[in-house]
Amino acid sequence: MDIQKIFEHLGMPKYADAVYLLLRQEGPMGSTHISKKLGIYQPSTYRVLPALLAYRFVYITKKGRRKAYHAVNPRFVEKTFLENPDAITKIIEKRTRRKRSHKKVPS
Repeated sequence: MDIQKIFEHLGMPKYADAVYLLLRQEGPMGSTHISKKLGIYQPSTYRVLPALLAYRFVYITKKGRRKAYHAVNPRFVEKTFLENPDAITKIIEKRTRRKRSHKKVPS
């Protein structure tokens, strides 16, 4: 299964595939460097990274105050979802529940 198809199926934000592929090709880097390399605004990068982290496509290492984002091996991602087709559904349900719990109740 193609990484881009997985991202589309999961409803990942715009540029998620570009960020993931950049990290795979060039290695770990910070959010500012990601934005500059892709030529996208930092708020877009800040929208993409939490989604990638939530689905475990990316993980973080810290060195002092700086964070470096690393992409996991695409074979691992494919293997995880091919071996357990319910994994996608479980992750989507978990994210949906989390989003609902963050919504403000109107007064």
